[in-house]
Amino acid sequence: MMMSILIGTIGGPLASVPVAQAVTDTTNDSSTATQTIEAAASSQVFSDDAATSNGTDSTTATTTADSASSTSASSESDSTASTAASSTVSSASSASTTSTTKATKDAAADDESNIASSTIGSVPWYINSAGELHLEAGDFGTGLTVYQGSNASPWTASWVTNYASQIKKVVFDGEVTVSSNTSLKNLFTGLTSLTSIENLNLLKTDNATSLEAMFSGDTALTTVDFTQNNFSSITNMSNMFLNCKSLTALPTSNWQVGNVTDFSSMFASCSKLTSLALGSWNVSQATTMLSMFNGCTSLTTIGRLARLKTLVPCFGLARV
Repeated sequence: MMMSILIGTIGGPLASVPVAQAVTDTTNDSSTATQTIEAAASSQVFSDDAATSNGTDSTTATTTADSASSTSASSESDSTASTAASSTVSSASSASTTSTTKATKDAAADDESNIASSTIGSVPWYINSAGELHLEAGDFGTGLTVYQGSNASPWTASWVTNYASQIKKVVFDGEVTVSSNTSLKNLFTGLTSLTSIENLNLLKTDNATSLEAMFSGDTALTTVDFTQNNFSSITNMSNMFLNCKSLTALPTSNWQVGNVTDFSSMFASCSKLTSLALGSWNVSQATTMLSMFNGCTSLTTIGRLARLKTLVPCFGLARV
């Protein structure tokens, strides 16, 4: 540098121009370098800021996603817990209702004002002070056999107290089945004060074979509903409603009677019956219908029943 200045002094003004230019260029190069470094630094700062910003955004997004996932899991957990709690409450409520119903039935069965109580097979029964015969869940087993041998019901047989005048209503409180003895013969026969039967669908007739004289002599009985019972195994319906003089309503259209062979005196002396819907009955297995409608003085129609004209004399019928 000193040498360049010296030459410039000796050589005159022309010699100093390159040196000045060189200094200027050097200065410019230094300035440019500085600017380049500053720009690079600034760029690095921006890059770092962007990275920091992106990192923050990523962290925020991750935190938000985690929060949403946590919220969703929490909601699902709350929903599951709520459903479980609701199910538990429902089960508890159902159990409580069942328990309450059983307790109520037990209390009714043990009421000191009840007229009588006992069992047939494994079927508990009682007669309350209102004249209601209640039958609880169980199986008749062979318990009816002894009464059937005397053509009597368990409540009218000669060797037991006769409750015929006290029983006004029959109520099935649980499912009653027949197994060992499949006959329901004379079950309610001779109950002269009986007017109605509640929950008859709970009497499971699926494998029963006989309904002979089941309601025979129930002179106050006004209606019987067998629409939900299965009669597909029944073979004997003789005297089923014999002398039910007050019977006015008897839905019969859906009865499965395809295996019944004996219909004799089934509706005999049901003097208040005005019509029966037997048109859909399959009576192809019938061997006797003797006196099936004998004494049905108000009966005017029964539907178009095949074979009826040749198997039964139809007393008082306007149309068959």
